[in-house]
Amino acid sequence: MTREQIITALWQYSGCPETETGEDFADEADISAYARKAVDWSRINGIILGMEENRFEPRQYVTRAQAAVIFQRYFQWRRGMSAVFMTTDLSPQGLVAVYRTLGWKPAGRLAVKLATGETSSYCLRLSLIGDLIRMLDAPIVECNSADGGVRSRTESHLCLTEALGYAGLTEVDILDRNDTLCSETCREDWTMKKWARLGAAILTLTLCLMFGALLLNCMKPMEDRTYDLSLIWAGEAMPEGWVCDPKGWTVFTQEGEVVTELVPNGSGGFDRLDELGQTFYFSRLLSEDVDSPTLRLDATISSVAVFLDGALIYTDCPELDHRIGNLCLPMLDWVREEPVLVTLPQNYAGKTLTIAQSTAPYGGELQKPSMTVWPCAVTLYCGYAYESALVAESFQTAVPAALAFAAGALLLALFLWLAFQGRLALDALCGGLTAFFWLAGRLSLASRLTGRRRGVICFCAGVQGATVAVNITMQITEQLTFYLALSVPAISLAGLTAALVTALAEAVHREITRRTEERLLAQRFELAQSSNEALRRQNEQVMMLRHDMIKHFRVLRQMVTDEKTAAYFG
Repeated sequence: MTREQIITALWQYSGCPETETGEDFADEADISAYARKAVDWSRINGIILGMEENRFEPRQYVTRAQAAVIFQRYFQWRRGMSAVFMTTDLSPQGLVAVYRTLGWKPAGRLAVKLATGETSSYCLRLSLIGDLIRMLDAPIVECNSADGGVRSRTESHLCLTEALGYAGLTEVDILDRNDTLCSETCREDWTMKKWARLGAAILTLTLCLMFGALLLNCMKPMEDRTYDLSLIWAGEAMPEGWVCDPKGWTVFTQEGEVVTELVPNGSGGFDRLDELGQTFYFSRLLSEDVDSPTLRLDATISSVAVFLDGALIYTDCPELDHRIGNLCLPMLDWVREEPVLVTLPQNYAGKTLTIAQSTAPYGGELQKPSMTVWPCAVTLYCGYAYESALVAESFQTAVPAALAFAAGALLLALFLWLAFQGRLALDALCGGLTAFFWLAGRLSLASRLTGRRRGVICFCAGVQGATVAVNITMQITEQLTFYLALSVPAISLAGLTAALVTALAEAVHREITRRTEERLLAQRFELAQSSNEALRRQNEQVMMLRHDMIKHFRVLRQMVTDEKTAAYFG
């Protein structure tokens, strides 16, 4: 909007008042015909005075600063050139002086509207406004807030005014103490907002519980269950008193649709093969519950094939016809050093496991032919137990540490944000430091607490957590009173101080213990060195004696072997 346009709009808004033709601007010819009366009106009434060199600049766009000045002068003209006062004396005497300078005395029922604030940091001090309120001799009026907190309820709001000293200065009246100022629409909006917040909280809690359950599942290792399904004993020699347990197995041969069940011989073997080299089967129903199910087959020289409900899941001879009843497995030409491992599907429970195993058709170096068959050893176990334990152990350390770090970072960020706004949230600071201290102890970055000191710091941490929980609960349920709002940070600070003192005492105790152990080790080292020196000297003396004894023995041997010496003694 240009300068002549804004002046024309104000002139028309004022009813196009007639005015005399004033002094022309230097660029009067540039002013549009529709705006000339408005420009004369604005200049005579002091709304616009022009720019340098008595120029109006009608086509120039109005800046924000120019618009502010124009509107200020216009409204002063509308009010009849009202006076504007300013003071730099922000003191009780200065406030009283400003009021008296106005020269205006209100009539009728008089009240002072005052924002009480949530805490003592957000209110007008009595030392500043007390003299003015006493001079007016008027009650203080205020309304309950609709955003929760201490001022959201009349009872806690009145307690706040008493704590701040307003009630002792004059009468305090809560205008909507009986909800008389709150309309039905306002109450409906507040109810809708409350239900929306509740729904958002429930949704957030549900999502957190879902993902928390997933994390807890990762922190729980798989159960290391093992089931020995073998029909024979473990080891080479038969244990004394061993009794064959079929364990639900059925051993049979099958040619086409003809099934012949083999007869156990009481020592783990089964008789009545139709011919040498015939493939036999042993089958059972799987009812054992195992995570990550894995079969281990100890078949050293026999080839095997594994079926689950008739479907092939493993074979040593993929080129053969793998239909039960048509299978003819050969013997291996080597000794299998590692057992056969077969991974079962997760839905294996309730299905029938069938294992086909070869027999020797003729004699050889590895096995002699026999009409008795010996099913290989079978073990069902959790194949991922070891890796699952490692993953669970890592998650048991990483997940709590990550949650503690996130909680500490958020609480300290909240404390910093509120501090920049002028609020000192000690509960957020205490909660953040507690989370970081716990994280340090969890990761062994600080000395672990023991004994009574551990109990003290755990108790202080518990008090801290309880106070924060009470504070949050009270704020959510809108039951937080002023005195409780002041006592919660005090209790939190006391708990944090006690925890810090306890941790410091623990650190000092650890340092004293460490230095004492260092001195003891140094003394032991000195004793060891002195003992070593004594042993060295003793060894030198022993070596000298040994040398002298050897010399004497040589002399005596020469004396004995010398003929003259022997004749002399003879």
